[in-house]
Amino acid sequence: MILLLIGTSSTGKTTLAKALQKTLPGYWQYMSLDVFFAGMPDQYGGGVNGPLSEVGFSYKQKETDARISYGVIGKKVLQGMISSAITFANEGTNLIFEDMILDEEHAVMWCEALKEIEMKIIQLTASTDTLISRNANRNNPPRLSLNHVEANTLLPAGLSLDTSVMTTEACVSAVVKYVTNTSF
Repeated sequence: MILLLIGTSSTGKTTLAKALQKTLPGYWQYMSLDVFFAGMPDQYGGGVNGPLSEVGFSYKQKETDARISYGVIGKKVLQGMISSAITFANEGTNLIFEDMILDEEHAVMWCEALKEIEMKIIQLTASTDTLISRNANRNNPPRLSLNHVEANTLLPAGLSLDTSVMTTEACVSAVVKYVTNTSF
């Protein structure tokens, strides 16, 4: 099974994923967009705007605005990332995967994957003030977390959690109940 945590930057996906690994019964492998993103060579935008980032991943920045976009190679990385998630699940490994949906095309990639494997989608949200504060604490480009909010509503989430009003423990309990139909 794939447990897909989606949400814009600074919604608490990594924190929740790590807490779920400790709580869910059995073995759960953790994977994320950030792991794949960080694994890219710098010149292709592995966390920076390198000379080839237009074909990899790039920050589209204006004075008060930022968005992550991807080119031909970035798209292949996204497709490979999703394919690897499916392979893990097909091999019998439970997977907690966190992703920030970048745009409609990225959402469609996951929708195609839904046809192949059992997947539960959990959407994480937070208030605008919370996102701005968390984003600033992480030294992300201004408004990065706000500019991907809409894209993270494009997948059919079975559970939505507002991390600006719920503790990590409350989120974990809600997810465990959703996934296992029990509480811990």
